[in-house]
Amino acid sequence: TPVYSASYKGHTMLKNSPLGVLTNEGDFRADMRYLESEIGEVEKQYTQRKIKQSYVEYRANTLKVTFENEQEKQISLLFHVSNNDIAFRYELPAWGETMATVIEEEATGFIFPSSAKAFLSPMMTPMTGFARTAPSYESGYVADEALENTNAEYGY
Repeated sequence: TPVYSASYKGHTMLKNSPLGVLTNEGDFRADMRYLESEIGEVEKQYTQRKIKQSYVEYRANTLKVTFENEQEKQISLLFHVSNNDIAFRYELPAWGETMATVIEEEATGFIFPSSAKAFLSPMMTPMTGFARTAPSYESGYVADEALENTNAEYGY
């Protein structure tokens, strides 16, 4: 089973966390064979008028890792790691005459260390609150709470 982890200055940010998807074209959750990886950089500048900082300069290191399943179909993961963020996406190539790929199950997970702290807002029940408009307004935040003390109500 493919996994990923993240650390910063020797501190674990994400423990070994599962990766993978089951598609109508194949199972990419287990029994994967590593093929290759490619390290790079990305740099973008863009302007948006409706955000606090209208001019944005984005720089990140990239890592593209390609695996192959038992049916010899490939899937890649493209990671972007910048000063404040880590993100990744699955890249599914066109297999033969395939017009679309359906994700049937996803195995992706995020396993945080027990020392992780949360800054979360509880999810509001839909169609509640003033004029039944929730979740259009945020409820209170939980700041610096031990992640293990939060539950499924949190995360937005």
